[in-house]
Amino acid sequence: MLSGYTLLLECRFLVCYGILCVIGLASLKLISLLHQINSFSLVI
Repeated sequence: MLSGYTLLLECRFLVCYGILCVIGLASLKLISLLHQINSFSLVI
């Protein structure tokens, strides 16, 4: 019972960590994309 509970907690932690990583990577890509668009519009 205890091992199953800790496994559930670990899975939940891993899922939360994965979601945070995906959100972080997506926001970084979005920021770099916005910077590219800004520099591109400045060139024009």
